[in-house]
Amino acid sequence: MKHREVVVFAGVLVVLFVVWMMLGSSDGGGESRMTESELQAQQQRLSGGAAGGMGAEQEKWQRTIDRASAFSGAGEHGFGLSLQPTAHGGGAESGRAPVKTSFGRFSTVETFDERTDADWIPAMEKATISHVESFKPNNAYSDKYLVTLPGGKKAMLKLVEKHSLFDRGVPTVSFDPVKHEGAYRAESGKYQGMPELVAFHVDRILGFFRKPPIVGRVVDSSLLWSSWWNAWLPSYEVPVTLHAWVEGLVTRYPALELYDFLTFEGHIQENAKILSYAADISDTLVFDFLVDDHDRKAEKNWVEFTKDGRLTHWDSGLAFNHGPVGDGFCLDILCGPNVWRRTRMGLTGRAQCDRICRFRTSTVERLRNIHDATDEHVKLSYRLKQALSESVLFPAFHYGVYYSDRREVELVRFESDEFFAGLDERLGRILGHIDGCVRAYGDAALIDV
Repeated sequence: MKHREVVVFAGVLVVLFVVWMMLGSSDGGGESRMTESELQAQQQRLSGGAAGGMGAEQEKWQRTIDRASAFSGAGEHGFGLSLQPTAHGGGAESGRAPVKTSFGRFSTVETFDERTDADWIPAMEKATISHVESFKPNNAYSDKYLVTLPGGKKAMLKLVEKHSLFDRGVPTVSFDPVKHEGAYRAESGKYQGMPELVAFHVDRILGFFRKPPIVGRVVDSSLLWSSWWNAWLPSYEVPVTLHAWVEGLVTRYPALELYDFLTFEGHIQENAKILSYAADISDTLVFDFLVDDHDRKAEKNWVEFTKDGRLTHWDSGLAFNHGPVGDGFCLDILCGPNVWRRTRMGLTGRAQCDRICRFRTSTVERLRNIHDATDEHVKLSYRLKQALSESVLFPAFHYGVYYSDRREVELVRFESDEFFAGLDERLGRILGHIDGCVRAYGDAALIDV
C-alpha cells in the first residue's frame, strides 16, 4: 500500500513538473541577456577594434564629408566604429545576427511617408493574420513576433500589457506631482506596444516621418500562445501593436564633433550635408524629450535607414516612462548618448551633461505654431487624441502600469487625459529651453537647412 502511494505521489510530481515547464515556455521564456564582458567582446569583433587617437585635422574633416549622411563615433574616443546593418525589422541593435524565420520572400517598407502609411496601415489593422512566429533577438527586452499578412506583407508584433485571464485590479488614479514623485513604468521592458503606438502618432503630427507605420490591434491569445497547456485554457483578447517590417537598418551613433557643435563647444565645416545631419540629431532629441524616451542614451538605439540615409526614431518602447508629465531631469535627454558624456568626461576630467542648444529652424517654428495656437484643435494634445481615437486601443495610455513612487510598492494607472495634457506641458518646456539658447547665442542657435 505504501509503495502504491509513493508511485502515485511521484506521478503527481511529474505532472506538476511538466505543467510548470509548459507554463514557463508558453510565456516566451526568460530574456536573453549578455554580460558586460560579452558585449564588449562582441563590439570589438564587429568594429575590428576602436581606432586609437585622433587623425590629422584635414583627414578628419574629409572623413566627415565622406560620411556626412552616416556620421558616426565609437568607443571612448568617438571614432572608428561603423556597425553593419541588421537584416530584419525587429530591431537594429548592435551585435544582432539576422533573424532566421520560416518566412519566404516578402515585401518591406521602402520609405517612411504618407503613401507608405496609406498602403500599410489598413492591412495591418484589418487583414487576416495567417501566420505568427515568435522571435527574440539578443539583448531584446520585449517579446516580439513576426506576422505575415495577405499580399506578402510582414510586420513585427509587440505586446501592450501583461497577459492575464483575469482583471489585475490595478487602480486608476489622478497624477499628483508630490504624491507620485519618482513614479515610473513598472512593466516597460516586456510590454512596449503602448508607447510605440503613441510615439508613432506624435512623429506624424510633428511631420518628422522617422518611424515606420504602427497600428493597434486586438488578437486572440491562441494565435500567440499555442502550446498544449494553453489549449486547455479559454482564449481571450490580447491588445498588441503591429509595426511594418523594415530592412536596411544600421546602428550609428553621432560623433563627439557634432555634440561639440550642438552645444557650442566646437565648430564643424559649413557643409550642407553635415549641417542637415546635425539638425536631424537635434530633431531626434527633441522628439525623445516630448515622448519622455531616455533610451537613446544607449548608442544601439541610434539607427539609420540605409535606403534613404534617414536617421530614424527607432524603438520608442520605453517612452512615457515617468508618468503623464515626466520628471525634472527629463531635459537631460538633450545631452544625447552616453558615449558623448563619457568622452567629454575623459577629455575634461569631470562628469557633465551638456544639453544641446542648436535646433532646426523649421522644427522650432512648427513647435511654436502648435504651442501658441489659440485654436484648441491645433494643440498637440487634441491632435494626438484625435489620431488615437481611430485605434481600437484608444486612448492607449490606460494600458500603462506604473509604480506610484520610487518605493516601488504600489502599482497604479494614471488618467489618460493627464498624458495628453502632459504633452502640451512638455512642449512648453522644450520651447522654454530653446528660447534660453536663442537668448544666449542669438540666431546661431538655429540651424537653417
